[in-house]
Amino acid sequence: MAAYEQSSRILLLTTWKTHLDSFRSRFEADGLKPLVFTGAMKAKERQAAVDLLSNSDDSEPLLVLGTGLYIGEGCFTEQAGAGVRLARVP
Repeated sequence: MAAYEQSSRILLLTTWKTHLDSFRSRFEADGLKPLVFTGAMKAKERQAAVDLLSNSDDSEPLLVLGTGLYIGEGCFTEQAGAGVRLARVP
């Protein structure tokens, strides 16, 4: 929570979708709006999430949740929006 409040860009990966859903619920209950990527997303949902990620302001906090297998298998390929930065470059 402290990192989010300091406008950090946070990536949380988990192997299990049930854990992902638990994290999402917890963060949403605390008033945060995580951006979630899973293999179960439809193409339009995925593109909308990639667009939000691509257009995120570096001065705003960003919380991305995803299943490690999905993100590790190329969620951020060129077709899905390569070059999207999760970390600030000094």
